[in-house]
Amino acid sequence: MYPGCTLTRLMLLADRLAIAAIALVLIAPKAARAQASPNDPDSLVLERTACLGTCPVYRLSLRRDGSVVFEDRPTSSEVRRATGTSLPGGWAHLLKQIERVRFFDLPEEIIQDRGLCSVAITDAPSGILSVFHRGSVKRVKHYHGCAVEIDPWTVAPTLRELSLLAAAVDSVGRVNVWLSP
Repeated sequence: MYPGCTLTRLMLLADRLAIAAIALVLIAPKAARAQASPNDPDSLVLERTACLGTCPVYRLSLRRDGSVVFEDRPTSSEVRRATGTSLPGGWAHLLKQIERVRFFDLPEEIIQDRGLCSVAITDAPSGILSVFHRGSVKRVKHYHGCAVEIDPWTVAPTLRELSLLAAAVDSVGRVNVWLSP
């Protein structure tokens, strides 16, 4: 190495740039994961609870990789468990639905929010949707007996959207396959 040699300086600069590029490749994925939005969850779980009638009671788990776990939870002690895969493209559809309903802005229990549930009609089931992201969870319990007036068909638009989201989870998770007689 000769001081002042342009070629030597260029080689040292090239070495430093290569080291910096390698460091960026190794660090960038961690930084990207750290900046991931809550709208990019790892998995989600939809639980349907019992009602006074014959509502299906189950737990449906969907993961980003397309895997699905269905657990039928009838009132008896027998739990039936099945695994499968979600509909192709379903995960992206669910992410759009989650964003549209502004899921992460909803209260944990819909029945506690008088703007969404000023009247609660008894004996209805609940849908509990939990969205998991990097070790944290956002959970929303939607009691289906909620209305904004005495008329049980008058439901807040946000609750209609939340019901559509839950129906989309059922559809993407192919819940009809396991609920069929």
